[in-house]
Amino acid sequence: MEERKVQKVTDSLKKLGEETLNCPVTVELCENEFVFRCENNGSTVEVKIHNAEKLAKYMSEGASGKWDQKKKKLAEILKAANEANLRAEKVKSGKYVENRKSLILRPLRYKTVKAELKEIPHLVLGDIALVLYAVLAQHGGDYFTAKVERDTLREWDISEEDAIRNALQNTQTLYPPRIYTVEDLLDWNTDIQSIEDFRKIKKGRRGYILTNSLEINGAVSLFYPGVARAVAQALESDFYFACTSIHEAQIHSVEMVPPEVIGNSLHDTNKHCNRREEVLTYSVYRYSRENGSFSRMVNGEFREEDCWMITPSGKVRFDLTK
Repeated sequence: MEERKVQKVTDSLKKLGEETLNCPVTVELCENEFVFRCENNGSTVEVKIHNAEKLAKYMSEGASGKWDQKKKKLAEILKAANEANLRAEKVKSGKYVENRKSLILRPLRYKTVKAELKEIPHLVLGDIALVLYAVLAQHGGDYFTAKVERDTLREWDISEEDAIRNALQNTQTLYPPRIYTVEDLLDWNTDIQSIEDFRKIKKGRRGYILTNSLEINGAVSLFYPGVARAVAQALESDFYFACTSIHEAQIHSVEMVPPEVIGNSLHDTNKHCNRREEVLTYSVYRYSRENGSFSRMVNGEFREEDCWMITPSGKVRFDLTK
């Protein structure tokens, strides 16, 4: 993006930010993101807007009505970010009973975030981490979250297991699972409908997309209590799954697609379609209908994987079915 155009866009976004937040705002271009920063109520608010080039093109070439809609949405996001920043302090200083309903689990690539999780309660299954967060603010189909530290749980006088189990139940309640058929997604003439009752899944399809009602961080829905079992029962078979991003998992009945094909497709998707922070795993997994276990393909063979809660004193098995 040429420097003159960048300056024009950042000046316009800076004005929007200051009018929205009523405080000085800086805006800079970092790679393909516009980053808003401001000091408000003694703390720093930072918001990253992806697809900077597309946004800049929208500003300079889009119809004024559409740009007005975009500005309104950006203003709402900035307000939500500021609200989240204020709520983060209340989470740390508040009580468990005041915050328990905001706790959720988010799926992250364990290898990428392992060093950041030293003081954060989390689960690990294979190379997938399910990390404890609090929802600080929600804007339409998006939300702002923050990791919850072990020190906070100590202040709340709540065990890690209880907090994580509560968060797992909350996540399922707040963002229930949804499943689509791959064929319907690829058919432009089909009115795509999510399936909420897994008993209505059409068998014999080449693949399915499992996500949640927001379609954000939806890969976690595969680990909700009872979901994997319900899918296997509906398909009447074991199934392979590949988390094609943190947002969804592709599911294939074992009779339909070889795991090697799924693995190659997953690598291509991670390489060409996902930002680094959206990559969840490079592994293909299998769910056993018979014993309700997960296994991961390593060097061409599937190896059973337990779910572990990682604590300061070591690993503890965690039952995802409860």
